[in-house]
Amino acid sequence: MKKALNVWLKKNQLTKAHNDYSAEVLIKGNLDAGNIIDELISEGLNMNREIALNLITRFNKKTTELLLSGFKLDTGLVNVRPIIKGFIYGGKWNPYINSVSLAFTESYDLRHALAETKVEIVGEHGEPLKTGILSDLNTPHTDKRYYNDHCAELRESNMKFTEDNESSIIFRKWLFKA
Repeated sequence: MKKALNVWLKKNQLTKAHNDYSAEVLIKGNLDAGNIIDELISEGLNMNREIALNLITRFNKKTTELLLSGFKLDTGLVNVRPIIKGFIYGGKWNPYINSVSLAFTESYDLRHALAETKVEIVGEHGEPLKTGILSDLNTPHTDKRYYNDHCAELRESNMKFTEDNESSIIFRKWLFKA
């Protein structure tokens, strides 16, 4: 299979440099273990699909069990090890501050495959949407007062874009009810 990633360029909004970009990979789709097994079978793997899926499922369960028992694992694709996040204050575990997580690093083979992957730039994302005036549909208020204890949910069907002197978005009043 061809190793090439298509990427969109995104202008770096944190600098004024006209040629400062980051890249966002264009995702082709989502695949699960069953899809990958189907790909392998179509490439000539001589194995029953259910047996292969059962093997991967059992491998994942055993990997999880070993990781959470304190083992560092090399799966051939990635190296994984358990880590603890957060400071341990007073020598006691606090589930509100501390958590168990995993650290991943790519394997030797994956690092070499990454080095050989071609990156193709497909285009540039446009400027991000900038809001100028926030207006209430039921009243003439256009003040820019926002309260920290209220949230707003933006939905496409509830937005109206207008072409005034300043770009503005008009939201329905009920969007701001807590």
